[in-house]
Amino acid sequence: MTFKEFFGQNYVMLFELIGLLITVHISAHLPKETKIYARITIILLLFTMVIHTVESCIQDLPHAIAGRYILTSAKYITYPIIMMCIILVIAPTKKKISLKNKLLFLAPELISIPFYITMHWHKLIIYYTVDENYVSHFHGGPLRYWAYIIFGIYTGLFLFFNLLMMRKYSHRNKQIIAYICIGAVAGIIIFLVLDITDDYTPIFTSSLLLYYLLLYIHLSNIDQLTRLMSRHTYVQDIETRSSKFHGIISVDMNELKYLNDNFGHDKGDEALQCIAKILQDYSGDNCIQYRVGGDEFVILYFKADEETLKYNIRKMKEKLEETEYSCAFGYALKSEDEDILEALKRSDEVMYKDKEEMKEEMLKRGKILHTRD
Repeated sequence: MTFKEFFGQNYVMLFELIGLLITVHISAHLPKETKIYARITIILLLFTMVIHTVESCIQDLPHAIAGRYILTSAKYITYPIIMMCIILVIAPTKKKISLKNKLLFLAPELISIPFYITMHWHKLIIYYTVDENYVSHFHGGPLRYWAYIIFGIYTGLFLFFNLLMMRKYSHRNKQIIAYICIGAVAGIIIFLVLDITDDYTPIFTSSLLLYYLLLYIHLSNIDQLTRLMSRHTYVQDIETRSSKFHGIISVDMNELKYLNDNFGHDKGDEALQCIAKILQDYSGDNCIQYRVGGDEFVILYFKADEETLKYNIRKMKEKLEETEYSCAFGYALKSEDEDILEALKRSDEVMYKDKEEMKEEMLKRGKILHTRD
């Protein structure tokens, strides 16, 4: 392979990978774990690009058999590791993973590495023969598809974790995630079946680039303090998806101004985060939670009835009673021909009534409910 051929084949991918590396470096709002695994993935993609290029350059050279074994082994080992890192990029978690689960996750790769390193001797996976000109020629062994099977296992895990992740995204975001997953897997299958190439680095690079674009779009829709959907997303969803929503819960936190004025904004932020976590965990299914103002929240339900809304409000209030914070709640069901803004107005009216009742109850007990009013 000449420099001109190398430049022509790899410039776009190199340009994308370096651009991704810069993007990861300057990203202030991405989770730390995501940035770490993204950097590792990009470095591994650059490494595999070099491996494939060098292998292409030496495959017709005499006395290159040792180098081809080393490069092929490195490629077989690296591809599953790239898939692992991409999985960790798309599904970062702060939960402690048990040693058993870690070993199960790593087992296929750990079992395979010794086979790849010793391919020259056992010839079970692939091997090379040398002709009279000392040029090496590739051959498949009895387990010639082993590397593809291992790679397929991690591709399956990649799809599984994407399905888990898609549950927390909107329908629009699910479509692009599905496109990234299906497109990447389809490309690998086409390359394999048609025997076009065994270099999947361009597919990985494009998938990672598209996913990062999606991640930026998604994060721009999230309130950075509470991790609920932002007011911007709320307004957009009201304008574009109002017909999809049938139930509304309005929530207003009590005493945020009092907390900020007397204990500092850190205490107020802590309170908002605590409340947001309760709303997220106990508002039920088929809904989206938004922070629409300083201490105001809205939960929009795709499917709901009055009993479900009442039950969810009761659960959220019970959990709030276990904390030092409180909120007023209101709800409304949207009729088929009703404008969602009218339903939201009714929900707010119930919520303000609940706030007044809470204030009266506190006064009866000789306590003061500090509200923003």
